[in-house]
Amino acid sequence: MKTRFEREPVVTDEMLASQSQSQARSLVSGLKDDSLSMAWRSELNLKLLAAADKKKKAVRFRRFAAWGSSVGIAAVAGSFALLMFQPVPPVRGSAGDFSGFAREFVQAHNESTVLASVSGTGINQRETELGLEVGYSYEDLL
Repeated sequence: MKTRFEREPVVTDEMLASQSQSQARSLVSGLKDDSLSMAWRSELNLKLLAAADKKKKAVRFRRFAAWGSSVGIAAVAGSFALLMFQPVPPVRGSAGDFSGFAREFVQAHNESTVLASVSGTGINQRETELGLEVGYSYEDLL
């Protein structure tokens, strides 16, 4: 497929001397020609430098905020991992660690907890202490 390029029309003196061109020429020549002063240019340069400095500060703050929050998150995650993977201290409080009254109190509590979980609602504690036969042995559950 051939593409055909069209040339731009050639500008001739007759085209430049037309009525519309003379009107445009008169309008443009009637415009006030302002020459830029050095003070105006200096003021413009100061404004441009201030705008560029604000942009640099904003970029610098965003970088600091991103790195600061990343470091903070890493510190929290590290301390969390450090605390979570500490060895667990041995549990104290079994009946063998106590003496006298405390040992008997803990043992009685443990027995009553077992009896309550085994007996449920259908049998009372006195029947289990007497060893009455109720269909199966509760000893297997202890």
